[in-house]
Amino acid sequence: MLELLTIGLLILAIVSLLNLWPQPQAQARGRQQTATVPKLWDTSASSKQLHNKLLRLLRGDRKAANRLLEHVRHMHPGRSERWYYEKVIYDLQRDRRA
Repeated sequence: MLELLTIGLLILAIVSLLNLWPQPQAQARGRQQTATVPKLWDTSASSKQLHNKLLRLLRGDRKAANRLLEHVRHMHPGRSERWYYEKVIYDLQRDRRA
């Protein structure tokens, strides 16, 4: 009987400690989500230049460009389209120097 009482008190203590554990605030999560909203891809000349530069690096292989962009989007969600293009171009140039 004493063992059951000891086990019960131990469980009660664990549950009490878990209730005191800090919980993430809903407002903080909301701010983080809005801060990572990607910027829209603009159609400026510099954006078109990045697209053309990527295609030149890949010798016109649009399928490879799309695969690389999709992979970077998957690895780094929430970035702007411009950032994805710049990342793929940077990685290609870095890898080719090695």
